[in-house]
Amino acid sequence: MKMKTLYRLLCLLIVTLLVPLPAAAASAFALDVPVLPSPPPMSGDIGAAWSSAVQLPVLFDFTYQRDGEPTTVYVAQDAQALDVAFSVKQRVGVVANTQTNGTGVLTDDYVAVDLWPQGTAGFHYQFSANANGARYQTSSENSAYAPDWTAVSKRTPDGYIVEMRIPFHIMRSGGSSNWKAQFSRVIQANNSTQVWEHIQGQRNSSDVAFAGTLNGIKSGGGAHAGRPQPRLQLYALGEATTKAYGGSTSRIGGDLALPVTATSSLVASFHPDYSNVEIDQQTISPSAFPRFYSEVRPFFTQLSNHFNETFSCSNCPTLLYTPAIPTFRQGYAYEGAQGPLNFAAYDAVGTNRTDDAQALTYTINNSDRILSVALQRAGVHLPGLDDVTTSITSGYAWQKSHAFVYFNYGADRGSNVTDPGLANYMEYGVGHVDKDTVYGIDYQVIGPQF
Repeated sequence: MKMKTLYRLLCLLIVTLLVPLPAAAASAFALDVPVLPSPPPMSGDIGAAWSSAVQLPVLFDFTYQRDGEPTTVYVAQDAQALDVAFSVKQRVGVVANTQTNGTGVLTDDYVAVDLWPQGTAGFHYQFSANANGARYQTSSENSAYAPDWTAVSKRTPDGYIVEMRIPFHIMRSGGSSNWKAQFSRVIQANNSTQVWEHIQGQRNSSDVAFAGTLNGIKSGGGAHAGRPQPRLQLYALGEATTKAYGGSTSRIGGDLALPVTATSSLVASFHPDYSNVEIDQQTISPSAFPRFYSEVRPFFTQLSNHFNETFSCSNCPTLLYTPAIPTFRQGYAYEGAQGPLNFAAYDAVGTNRTDDAQALTYTINNSDRILSVALQRAGVHLPGLDDVTTSITSGYAWQKSHAFVYFNYGADRGSNVTDPGLANYMEYGVGHVDKDTVYGIDYQVIGPQF
């Protein structure tokens, strides 16, 4: 690993340890989460095991700003997990076509839990399930977030029931005992989203600035319960073939993540296997436009959400596209969050090629305003080519008036740039956004060599 990259990683580590976590804001939607003596049986029935759980109405139709169909959520915790159950009543037929876990859940009627363990700062997690018990989850921690958790569903004469058990250890809580949360359900027939927490003027049903609060989360009860677990993935490949095709060979490699603090980790990859056969795109339709692929490599999926941060933009340029980075021999990274800061830096070393990038984002999001400033640098270095792109994206929004302003700037410098004036990007604009509509005006200049 190059010394300059090590220096950047150490600087980020110092920032991580020095920046304090902000105090959680008060919320009118708050509850103390009771502790169950044992986990609910997860049978699809809300029985005696849920008798001491807190019951909350998920009744407000955020889409149409009116009362929705009867929905009750039961919230509790056991020694190792957050326990949630939804009792859903529905007049129209339930849409439940998806049988397997994945994004298809979001095309059905479903219920969801949004969690922000560190409040308005830190990572966001969402857990969703439909009436068949099919699951889907997302997180700002990892673009390929796929932990083990439980969802069990059962149809009823007038709706359905969903029970969820979400282990504490699959989330980076930072040791916090007061989590921001939202509970919701979606009905596809009328395109409505019903929620628990709602405030006049709120423009997003899952806006952490207005989320409710779950108090007394035990996070597993241990002294280091808020710290993520180390991750190690090893593989071995063997190939037997003739010399004409390269000869027989074998290789061993792996990916690992080593927690440094409760909300940050060192990440490394050595001789990685990036065949990804089980998730490679199987069908590619012809198109006149450039094709963009989702990143599936573990080294980059844990980093990707920290990069390409924009408050707002029009026809946003992609400042870092990691699928274009070929297989490398070894990679090192440091990523995480601390208070209002999110950060990441990596160095991927290949054969006659090195790719590196750094990102630092500062965000304030509360009931009065949203402020975001993101700095990013990305470089690629190989014989005959050296290219570095730097950028700053920023924005400010007034929560009450819903007005916003933003400014973005980027510069590309390197071997292929013949005139620096031709390799710049600048954009600024103003606008207004509410739950239904976004409108504004912007000015954008992108140089032909950017």
